[in-house]
Amino acid sequence: MSIKKLVCSILGLLTFNSIMACPVCFDSNEESRMAYYLTTAFLSLFPLLMIGLLAFWLKKYSFTPNTQETS
Repeated sequence: MSIKKLVCSILGLLTFNSIMACPVCFDSNEESRMAYYLTTAFLSLFPLLMIGLLAFWLKKYSFTPNTQETS
C-alpha cells in the first residue's frame, strides 16, 4: 500500500467520524427512538414469521397418499 493511500485513509477516518453512527440510534427524540426499535423488531421477527408460515402451509396442504391396498 502506498503512503499516499495510507495518509488519505487515515485522514478520511479522522475527518468523517460523524458518519460512523446512525443518526436515529442516538436521537433524544422519543418518536424516532420508538420508530427505530419497532423497525428493528419487525425486521428481526419477520423472517421467522415467514418461515413459520411456510412450514404451517406445507404441513396443512401436504398429504400422504393412502398406502393401504384393498384386496
